[in-house]
Amino acid sequence: MKKQLLIGSMLALSTILSACSNDKSNQLYEEAMANGKSSVIEEEYYEAIDDFRSALEYKEGDTEAEKLIEQLELLLDAKKAKEDNVYSGEIEKLDKVNSITTDDDVVKEKANEYKNEAEAFTIYEAIVKAEKDLDTPIYDSSKNYEKNHESYISISKEPQYINGEKAYIATVYWYEKGDDFWMHQNVYVFENRIE
Repeated sequence: MKKQLLIGSMLALSTILSACSNDKSNQLYEEAMANGKSSVIEEEYYEAIDDFRSALEYKEGDTEAEKLIEQLELLLDAKKAKEDNVYSGEIEKLDKVNSITTDDDVVKEKANEYKNEAEAFTIYEAIVKAEKDLDTPIYDSSKNYEKNHESYISISKEPQYINGEKAYIATVYWYEKGDDFWMHQNVYVFENRIE
């Protein structure tokens, strides 16, 4: 009887300690997740990744923390693509962030903010700027520029980043009558200037 009472007491104590341990782990998990989300809002992405990894230590295999880490790694890749002047790479990574389903959209909100900034200066705005500032029309396939010796501009559809600033490459073509040949020059069309 004493042996059964001792075993019963030990089981009860074990259950109580286990419940306390689970409560503490859940509390630490929630704190780590909250800290990670705050770090994302503050754009401290490496700290956020560390916080979400800490959350995984308290709740192993948690898919929400794993997906938030994956989104943040893609967000950092997008920032790197922009620094490397690769516009299409930035957009591709930002789109991948949005393709990952999470309960909390904190990382997606940052990705969409960056994407809106990246897409702000469009090809159509660049065409208007180039035509106006260079006082030359954009190429029109229905016209015969060769025969009429008229100047024209062609412009890249894919933008680039030049020192982190979005620009399109425009090529200006004109005819040199005295030398009897066509000349061309590339320029960058930025939102506020042409270089």
